[in-house]
This record gives sequence, C-alpha cells and structure tokens, in this order.
Amino acid sequence: MSPSLAIARHEFRILRREPWPLILLTLMPLILMALFKPIFENGAGQSVPGMTVLFAFFLVGQVGYVFFREHAWGTWERLRATELAPRQIMIGKVLLPLGVYSVQFAFLFSAGALLFGLTVNGWLPGLVVIGAALALTLTAFGLALVAIFRSFMAVQMLVNLGALVFAGTGGALVPFALLPEWLQTVAPFTPGYWAMEGFTNAIEGPPDVGAVLGPAGILLGWGVFFTVVAVWRMRFEETKTGWA
Repeated sequence: MSPSLAIARHEFRILRREPWPLILLTLMPLILMALFKPIFENGAGQSVPGMTVLFAFFLVGQVGYVFFREHAWGTWERLRATELAPRQIMIGKVLLPLGVYSVQFAFLFSAGALLFGLTVNGWLPGLVVIGAALALTLTAFGLALVAIFRSFMAVQMLVNLGALVFAGTGGALVPFALLPEWLQTVAPFTPGYWAMEGFTNAIEGPPDVGAVLGPAGILLGWGVFFTVVAVWRMRFEETKTGWA
C-alpha cells in the first residue's frame, strides 16, 4: 500500500494549496439545510441527509479531477512510466476523495445536530454504515466515469446531472411522497434512493439494524457494479483532455 499512500499524500499536498472548492461544497449544504428544513415535515431529519446526499454526488467530480488533472498538466505519462501497477495508481488516486467524503459526512451531520436540532432516534452507527457505503459507491461511480469519458467537461456534466437526478429521485430535494408516481416507481433503481432510505431509517428509527444494512448492501452492490465497469473500461494508455 505504500506506493498508493505516496500518491494520496501528493494529492493531499495539492489539495492544501487550493482547498476552497471543497470547502464551499461542504459549507453550501448548511445554507440549503436551513432553507429546506421548513419544507419537510420532519425538518432536520430530512434536510440534513438530503443535502448531504445531494452534495456527495457533486463531489464525484473530485474523483474525475485527480485523474484528468494529470492529463492537463502532461504528467500522466510520467506517472505511468513509474514502476507502479495500474491498481496502485487507482487506489492512490481515490484515497483522498474517500477521505474528503468522510470529513464532509462527519461535519454535516454534526452541524445538523448542533445547528438544526437533528436527533437520531434509530441506530446511530447506521449513519456511519450508510455514509461509508455511499462514499465507496460514489468513488466507484467517479472511476467509472473517468474510464468511459475522455474529457473532464463530459464527466463534470454527468456529475452535475447525476447529482440532481439521483438525489432528487431519492427524496433529497422534496419529500418522497410528493414525487410523481412514475418517479417513485423508478427511484429504487437509483443509488440516491437507497442512500436516503438508509439515512432516514438510521435517523427516524426504530433501532433496527436490518433497516440500515439492507440499503447499505444495495449501495455496495451499486459500488461493485461501478467498479467492474471501471476496471473493464479503464485504458491507462488512452489520451484524455483536462477540460474540453
């Protein structure tokens, strides 16, 4: 793991130079939590996980950025020329996004409790379980997008659309019961639905471990699917563009 950790440390040094995009993607949900809280019947119990899930999807772009930046800087071939195996490069590149997810989830749920009165009546460790499953799934989703598309613009457009579609169909933006019937039918086929289902079950209770592990398992199933796509489609010799 040491070569992968070296890549992750390098990514962290780059992040420290320009942290503001990620800081804004972590602070902006707090504003929206305050705005959306009065809309939901259960207030913070819906707005906090809803905004967390929405902005977690937006952070998928960070996975794409750590790869496409190498192509934009002309350092991808130099990285490939090292003795590192493709597996080690991929692991090293995704360790930082996984860490960012962990920090964001912990911060948003803690802020939700302190600022908006979020109370967990269900299984508190369930928030960690669902958060970990969601982080792994979205990181794998980002890898799949990197493997399929050749420009960062295409990846970022898919990330933005995916955030609104996947989070919206899961009930992150409006109460799920208010969504059109056809959308409620389609929703269980999206990872956003199971993220919201898992977080809601963990928050509202009763303390039922199965009500959390079920959605977590489905999220991980999505993660496995995205990982298979990424491994199957990833071509390290392929030339990609940093933006257009």
